[in-house]
Amino acid sequence: MATFRRKAASVLAKHPTRIKSGEEARKLPGIGDKIGKKIDEFIKTGKLAKLEKIRGDDTTKAIQQLTRVSGIGPAAARKFVEDGVTTLEGLKKVQDRLNHHQKIGLKYVYIRWT
Repeated sequence: MATFRRKAASVLAKHPTRIKSGEEARKLPGIGDKIGKKIDEFIKTGKLAKLEKIRGDDTTKAIQQLTRVSGIGPAAARKFVEDGVTTLEGLKKVQDRLNHHQKIGLKYVYIRWT
């Protein structure tokens, strides 16, 4: 699925003129009905409801906050969130679970963002 989106993004990026509608986009190779509808939605509203929903999700917000710590990537952040750690304060309470690099990252991100 992600491969189709990447191909569509590449086709749109290489297109010499600005796309003005989903119908116009669907004429291009690799652009189907779903992406065409998303283009129409974005042109009409300036945003995508699905993306806004993801951005507003508490899990997504927690993962974004935890990945600010150097050494904690999305997979590790998701694991912390699944274990109930959703904030930098919460991460400070479980420092025994962090590796050396993550402890240093937490120290400096905490100083910078709090």
